[in-house]
Amino acid sequence: MQGKVVNDTQFGRAMKELGITLIPARSPQAKGRVERLWETLQSRLPVEFKIAGITTIDEANEFLSQYIEKFNSQFAVKALEPETAYRALDQNIDIGHILCVKQKRTIDNGGVFSFYNRHFKVIY
Repeated sequence: MQGKVVNDTQFGRAMKELGITLIPARSPQAKGRVERLWETLQSRLPVEFKIAGITTIDEANEFLSQYIEKFNSQFAVKALEPETAYRALDQNIDIGHILCVKQKRTIDNGGVFSFYNRHFKVIY
């Protein structure tokens, strides 16, 4: 039985190249937690900004640095395993060649490919 081939998103491709396994929120419970977080932030932040008299992006960014601590103290749940899961980036990895947009193109017999209705010739 053949399955459907699904191409990675640019983010998924980059994570794969970095050796990071994505664990998507597939359960309704996990999706619900994320949705509740966004709903809370989207409904609460405009009110908090108004109360604080914030009218500019710079003021909002300054406010958020303090608000995050307040929000986390109220809603955060301690991790069962507190040690970090981060690892150092291998020095042989050029992050600029990974965190970029990559597109696949087919080169015709004349060494030409198209991109956004423009044609380019590959010079060997």
